Amino acid sequence: MACMDKVRRLCRTLASSLGGEVIVEAPIATGMGVFAPDAAWASATGAEEVWIVYPQSKRCESFARGGRMERSAFAVDLADIFK
Repeated sequence: MACMDKVRRLCRTLASSLGGEVIVEAPIATGMGVFAPDAAWASATGAEEVWIVYPQSKRCESFARGGRMERSAFAVDLADIFK
């Protein structure tokens, strides 16, 4: 249950900070296969970056077309999602 609370908190943070659509357990087709993240966020336009959230180790990784990024280009404070 604690993990789902974190997913709900992440979804609320993304929706309130960025607008767009938050999707829970959305299948995502990649070149490596289909993945089903706990939560996904999308704007009305194409993807600019991808975030991978690791709730157990309390960390996030951001990726853009050029590879891993040091931090997201979006102004979102994710500090409270792991509480």
